[in-house]
Amino acid sequence: MSRRLLRFAVALAGLGATSFAATVPGLPPLSGELIGKVSLLSFPAIPKLDWKLTVVPAARGPLTVEATATAAGLSFVARAEFTSPDGDGSWRITSGEFEAAALLAAFAPQLGAALAGATAEGRVLVSGEGILRAGRPTGRVKIEWRDGVVRHAGQGWALEGVAFGGEFSVDATGAEPRVTSAGPFTLTVRTIGTARFGARNLNIAATLGEGLVLAVAAMNVEVAGGEVAADPFLLPLNPPVIGVNVRINRVGLQDVAALVPAGLSYARGRVGGEVRFTWSRKAGLKLGAGQLVLGTDEAATVRLTASPGMLSGNMPERFGFLPDSAGVLARWLSLRNPAFYELREIELGRTDLRVESLAVNLTPEGDGRGRTASVEITARSAKAGGSVDRIGFQINIAGPLTALLKIGMDDRASMKLK
Repeated sequence: MSRRLLRFAVALAGLGATSFAATVPGLPPLSGELIGKVSLLSFPAIPKLDWKLTVVPAARGPLTVEATATAAGLSFVARAEFTSPDGDGSWRITSGEFEAAALLAAFAPQLGAALAGATAEGRVLVSGEGILRAGRPTGRVKIEWRDGVVRHAGQGWALEGVAFGGEFSVDATGAEPRVTSAGPFTLTVRTIGTARFGARNLNIAATLGEGLVLAVAAMNVEVAGGEVAADPFLLPLNPPVIGVNVRINRVGLQDVAALVPAGLSYARGRVGGEVRFTWSRKAGLKLGAGQLVLGTDEAATVRLTASPGMLSGNMPERFGFLPDSAGVLARWLSLRNPAFYELREIELGRTDLRVESLAVNLTPEGDGRGRTASVEITARSAKAGGSVDRIGFQINIAGPLTALLKIGMDDRASMKLK
């Protein structure tokens, strides 16, 4: 987008330089206006822009050219002063204001289907100044967005308190316009709400380099009383592709339960570790290699979603001394197995488990046993005085790691009683 807008600005500047040639000595000064409409073919969601170019000649001093562009949700005014017939001079954006809703509508188709139907609020302000060389601008442009909101009612997520601020160098003197950061820019989001979990205080600091490549120096967010931070990474914008290592520190287990609602109905405690994520418009979000482990500074408790037979299915309800063929007599002489009933209470989500250890290992390329992920949990029943001392779970996953976010405690889980 930046390059296309720069080309449009260069064209307006060229019209101004041509007008300056009509004011050379010996010819009467000329003035006037050019008006028209232009469509940005790469952004069909933006309505046609009404533009006007006003030339104000001067018998002495610089020629002034004012360019305006307006559309629904967009207002832009720039002024250029030419000091030579060659098109040298200076330029300034005197007023630039965009509605965030209009910008999102323009960019959403290029950012993927996930943003289709999203809405935005707030105003984006643009200012800048620089010099003209042969009618081509160089200089700096400042972009600000404060108190913004982006939400998607259909998908149940919202970003509130969005703020963006950055200054960028523009140079249209070469064959292709160039846009780079004049310094680090920042993006902050006060709160992030989703249907499953929330976060707050997202902070991103980055720079824009050659070839429209973002260098993200820092990215962190607070989640469930802990922090998730990314290692520095590069993000090409054309097309956007992300590959990043994420470090997790003391994130609440309740968010793990929210991601695997088919397995855990309740969780308390903290986990930490490191996970790699990749994203592209074509492949979507994918989990990479990583590990999560249970923190030791806070007691951890989980409660399973009701899964009848998961723990008790291979255990006898009673201990018998006579064969079943003995009928009623065999049952009369059998003993009740207390562990069976305790395990049934656990698998039905009626008794909590005190977790002693929890480890999630992600191996998307497969490990020695062909697993792409494994989850190991060692826990004790929270019921005092019970007959079940310790329970060990191992959940093995073979296949795409996206299944990890959907897995429940089903027949893929193996159990060991200790």
